[in-house]
Amino acid sequence: MIKKSNIVFFMFIFFFINLFSFAEDITILAEDSWYPYSGLIDGKLEGIAVDIIRAAFLAEGVIVEFIPFNYDRAMKLIKDGNGIACFDTPRTKEIEELYLWHNPPLFTAKSYFYAKATSPYAINSISDISNKRLGLTEGYGYGTAIDTNYELNKIYSKTDEILIKKLIADRLDLIILYDKVADYLIKKLKVEGQIKPVGISETTDLYLAFSKNHPLGKKYCEIFSRGLQKIIADGTYAKIWQSWEEKLKK
Repeated sequence: MIKKSNIVFFMFIFFFINLFSFAEDITILAEDSWYPYSGLIDGKLEGIAVDIIRAAFLAEGVIVEFIPFNYDRAMKLIKDGNGIACFDTPRTKEIEELYLWHNPPLFTAKSYFYAKATSPYAINSISDISNKRLGLTEGYGYGTAIDTNYELNKIYSKTDEILIKKLIADRLDLIILYDKVADYLIKKLKVEGQIKPVGISETTDLYLAFSKNHPLGKKYCEIFSRGLQKIIADGTYAKIWQSWEEKLKK
């Protein structure tokens, strides 16, 4: 006769084996220079979005691996079907029809206009930035008011870090940065007191953009939507944010 304890043991082993046999693995492209949302720190990909995406997929039994990539190049790759998904992406009108979108958004962030600390600028409307050299990062979406205004003097750089350096060197008058990214880069570059926010640009929903042209894009967009809703409902999402808020205060 098989002991009850042995039955329980074998049931546990059966469950454990099946849990991993049904698990799926996928690889997605991750923005490599937008910390604390997603960035390479000492050669390792870290960030708020990284942790949220990993947890949401895991809630649906999917193990995700990330390939750090230049954001602009990554978005082009997935648009052409050469990748399943990429983040962190603002869902703007200009790219709405090019990708698949999950629900709800990954997170919401605020972007601001930044100028040198000695600048007299106060940006309250789009007219306040006309005739000024506005620094933007290649491939990023900045909202319809900026993206579709072709009269603005927009000067593009490869990263936010380069924008800050150009601003301090008087090669730009204004730049747009997201608040948490700006806070991190200002500390990293040791330029505290040299630049300041001079007006809000917009509040933006950010997403994990899925490929319309990859055979698995639709499937994993739906899976991620379900997983994200699960971790919001069970409190995992809030715990990730709380953990990061505490980490960023240090």
